Parts: sequence; structure tokens; C-alpha cells
Amino acid sequence: MNGRENHDASMEEKAKLQAMGFEPTPVLKAIRAKCLDCSGGMPSEVRDCLVPDCALFPFRFGKNPWRAPPTEARREAARKAVASLKKPGTIPGFDATEGVAATTLPDRTDATKSRVAGSA
Repeated sequence: MNGRENHDASMEEKAKLQAMGFEPTPVLKAIRAKCLDCSGGMPSEVRDCLVPDCALFPFRFGKNPWRAPPTEARREAARKAVASLKKPGTIPGFDATEGVAATTLPDRTDATKSRVAGSA
């Protein structure tokens, strides 16, 4: 099976799952949902799980216990990435020269007045 056929098969499988009512879900959220299902929907029962040999046991709180905490360098890179989004000119549709959005929205009071005038 070549790459294109594999991709088509994957897309067909996704379509079948969505037709059955399934939606794309992050893996840890799916595990958490299964743990809640297994414990009768009670978060306290998930916390007090009595099946420690279950493959999902380490993930029952919706977190990956094996994931290393972010390094200080990674945190700083994330801070810089967020800060750059707040600067004019880095957000699509934002006019950096004037510091205002490039597109304007109608004045809310004018829209409200026209609705009130139209219904009177």
C-alpha cells in the first residue's frame, strides 16, 4: 500500500467513525472519559480507583505522568510566542501603522437604533 492509498484508507476510517457519531477527541480526554464511564461517572471513584493493573490507571486524571515538565527555556520560548501575538502587526487583520483593526465593525448603537426604528 503506497502513501496515497494509506491516506485514503485513513480518511475513509475517519468518515466511518464520524458517521457512527464519534468526534475527534484528544487521547487523554478519551482516557479520562473512559475512566469516568468505568466508575459510574463519579470523579471521586476515578480518584479512588481499585484497578491499579488497568493500562489506563496512570492516565486516569487526564494527565500524562510520564511527560517531562517543560524546561525553563521552553517556558521562555512560549512566553515570547504569546507576547509576539499581542504586538501590533503580528495579528492577521491588524493595521500596525494605526494600532487599530484593519476591518471595522458597525457601531453597536447604530445597529440597535435601526432595529428599534424598524420594529416601531
